[in-house]
Amino acid sequence: MIAKNHTRLPHSTPDNNYVIEPIKGTLTIKKKAVTAELSADNKVYDGSNVATVHATIPQNEMVGTDVIVIEGITAEFVDANVGTQKTVTANVNAPQFSGSGYENYDITIVDSATADITAKQITVTITPNGGVYHGTIVPAEGALND
Repeated sequence: MIAKNHTRLPHSTPDNNYVIEPIKGTLTIKKKAVTAELSADNKVYDGSNVATVHATIPQNEMVGTDVIVIEGITAEFVDANVGTQKTVTANVNAPQFSGSGYENYDITIVDSATADITAKQITVTITPNGGVYHGTIVPAEGALND
């Protein structure tokens, strides 16, 4: 919030029917309220519920060429299992702001989004060992590659 003393000089209207007299007072300019949208990246199953998120303010909500960068937000999927449109919840309590003019905004960050966890592709390789040898079955060998 910016507060400055402001005095307006006397001014007459074009038809001279009124004279505007100065009134001494304080002019207060408040920060513009904006809401940052949250998006979450889809990921391949890795056994964790850690999510990657991005908070962005639509450019049409900002003034002129102001640019606000929001970092430092951590987030988690509701669980680590494969699924679509899974809820992602973000910790938006201590984000870091940078960019031009960010101090002129009162920024609210949406704290949830949705994203997918897709199944991890694996490859199984089986090498046969020739079948039966002197009445004993020789097992195949296998390898799991991820």
